[in-house]
Amino acid sequence: GMTGAVAAILKSEDDGELNVSTMASFAAKWLVPRLVDFQSLHPQIDVRISTTVAMVDFDRDDIDVALRYGYGRWSGVKAQRLLQEDIFPVCSPRLTTGDNALREPADLARHTLLHVMPFRDDWRVWLTAAGQTEIDADRGPKFDLSLTAVEAAIEGMGVALGHSNLVEADIKAGRL
Repeated sequence: GMTGAVAAILKSEDDGELNVSTMASFAAKWLVPRLVDFQSLHPQIDVRISTTVAMVDFDRDDIDVALRYGYGRWSGVKAQRLLQEDIFPVCSPRLTTGDNALREPADLARHTLLHVMPFRDDWRVWLTAAGQTEIDADRGPKFDLSLTAVEAAIEGMGVALGHSNLVEADIKAGRL
């Protein structure tokens, strides 16, 4: 888990500060909920989280570890896989009842698709895998953060593609 991933970095830290760079959605939905346990295990370490999608220049920026989506093939850095995820449609429970109920992939033709710009091909890929090539994969509102697309889904605006690590808490709580 997170503790194992940062253990080597902590050994090299002498100022008691751990500077983490990650994306806002990942920070809010995955990292922050786990910080409570981390801080209780390492009370002497002050964690500083900065959010950006930009690549980090470790020589210039005051960053110890960067968490990013990708295949880990970035030059000049050592990459370690932290976790894998599943991607699947998520919506408000309200959209699964009534006359226009969302029950199977074909029903997405009658619902608004919510897009996340950094993952703009996700809907096309998912719909193709689900055999729904007749549905226009590009229509619908576009968001720059997964966090805001998922909030729009929670509010009943439409259907977003949820990344399992970012939506698990909202699903457990019944919001998605």
